[in-house]
Amino acid sequence: MSTATSVAYTGTNTPGAQAYCYIGYTFSYQDNRQVYTQTNTAITVTAAGAYKYLWLGNNVTFSMATWPTGGQTVYLGTHSIIRGSSNGFSSNSTYNYDFGSFSGDAKLSMGSFWMQSGARVNFTGNLAMTADSFTYTLFSATNLAQNSGVWNASGVSVTDMHGKSLDYAGYFTDATQIDRGQYGLVLDGGSVKLLANGTIPEPATATLSLFGLSALMMRRRRK
Repeated sequence: MSTATSVAYTGTNTPGAQAYCYIGYTFSYQDNRQVYTQTNTAITVTAAGAYKYLWLGNNVTFSMATWPTGGQTVYLGTHSIIRGSSNGFSSNSTYNYDFGSFSGDAKLSMGSFWMQSGARVNFTGNLAMTADSFTYTLFSATNLAQNSGVWNASGVSVTDMHGKSLDYAGYFTDATQIDRGQYGLVLDGGSVKLLANGTIPEPATATLSLFGLSALMMRRRRK
């Protein structure tokens, strides 16, 4: 996604911590609306507090001292990173992170990290697989001190290289529990990874592939 059309603030008072924040975007006015367009300039920002609604453009590194206790919604551009040294997701709060097309290496990168009971982290985005399997690190922590909340990626849309939609398997600590035709989240040490395994080609498709390979080999022999 390269553009975002939104009304940044519709009230009459000064925007506060709950307002929308765009970093790594330029904007213009069209029909009395602010139209935001991502830039590709590398930007590093250290925030004193936390924003509840945050859009990070491409190549933006954003460091937060704290997380908003009422939850957060963030769109991450390509190669954007959210960093923290000692942070956590508070209880009974929901945090949403949209990774777009998973085409870069955007992620959440933490030091000591805790996740309280009742906290929920939702990952969304659209993935068009170009290989039989796919692995993407969404979150990593040097020290995952507490992990009692819920990690969820049921909102991610995954299509394998055969054009088939994959089913969401859930959240596991063992990657082998994600079967063919499924995708899911795996806790690997202090990292949460998105894993996807493509479907097995239908017999007709497999036969056509073998036929095409045989024809190619015969053509090479004739040459």
